[in-house]
Amino acid sequence: MKQLTLPGLDGREVVFDITRADLEASLQSGTFAGQIPGHPNSMVTLAYKFGREAFTVISPDDGIFLQGWPREPGEVIVTSFDPDTYQSMPGGEPIRTTNIFKIAQ
Repeated sequence: MKQLTLPGLDGREVVFDITRADLEASLQSGTFAGQIPGHPNSMVTLAYKFGREAFTVISPDDGIFLQGWPREPGEVIVTSFDPDTYQSMPGGEPIRTTNIFKIAQ
């Protein structure tokens, strides 16, 4: 596996090249890290465990700042954030758009 595709906002998808993978022997949990092809300033991380996954996509050159939050197994909530006003305090995240996606099994 060299690439993975993540859901974005408004029906878009984000493809990223895998540069590092740390997978459990059972393949029931693990992490991937990488970059969007042709965008060296980008950073993508994906973690999954027992059917739930979470991810972050940061690509300043494209203005893409996404977080994928686990919901029910096979579902993820995708949100965007504004890095200029993002605050690390609880409840301080300026979420612009929220979408819930079913992940293909």
